[in-house]
Amino acid sequence: MNQLLLYIDVVAVGICVCITYILKHTLTEYPSKYIPLIMSLVGIAVEILGQHDFAMDCVLTGMLSGLSSIGLYSLFKKWLQSEISKKKENNK
Repeated sequence: MNQLLLYIDVVAVGICVCITYILKHTLTEYPSKYIPLIMSLVGIAVEILGQHDFAMDCVLTGMLSGLSSIGLYSLFKKWLQSEISKKKENNK
């Protein structure tokens, strides 16, 4: 597992999280089942552009970063919703 963490690029994850947020909030007519495919491709593109190289390491790093961004987006969304509900309960 630790060796997989070597293949996650924080910048690519950040960019992919932002793109995931935009896709989820603007393109509501597309089903969510395509988001992992889109984020994998975006992650690969970001990594290739950032490294100026097309190697298998870039493809793996891009895919892992893109897919990780989906989980990070979901985690942040659930955390934000719980914080909002806590504030509502405290204001009552």
